[in-house]
Amino acid sequence: VDHSGATVYTMPLSAKQDKIPLHIFLKAAGITSLDSPSNSDEHEGTTMRDVGVVLLVSLVYSNAIDDVWQATGPTQYEIHVEHIQGSTFSSQRLLSESEPDFVQSVDRVVREEHGVHLRFVQSGVISRFSATALLWHMLAALGLLSASSAVVDNVATYLLHDKDEFVGH
Repeated sequence: VDHSGATVYTMPLSAKQDKIPLHIFLKAAGITSLDSPSNSDEHEGTTMRDVGVVLLVSLVYSNAIDDVWQATGPTQYEIHVEHIQGSTFSSQRLLSESEPDFVQSVDRVVREEHGVHLRFVQSGVISRFSATALLWHMLAALGLLSASSAVVDNVATYLLHDKDEFVGH
């Protein structure tokens, strides 16, 4: 689901694994190309490819069926993607001697890399029917009903002004 609520990608039912290409996440975030200008104040005039980008990916799970009380179905989820405006992403790493870009004459080579950083947040409701929980809730409701009936009877027979009319009924 993109930032406007439109469905961008529907996972095929035959899929055994949830593999979603990166361009789908970018499209859902409203990014048409990594070569678009970056909206970072620190890096004016550069592209997202040059400074990196951060996407917030929200996964919302549910297996509840809305129109049936306490019914559960297969687990489904929606993925919402948001581009964190003004964000950049880079990492630095030290090259070792075994890597092809390593230069022997230099003591230390640090490579700065920029890319797409995906941050995932999960939420949702996963439920299942429990006969034991239903029984406990019914027993509690019956207990409260009995207690409230006893309270009303006692108030009607002992405390009300016309209590003589309620005695024996």
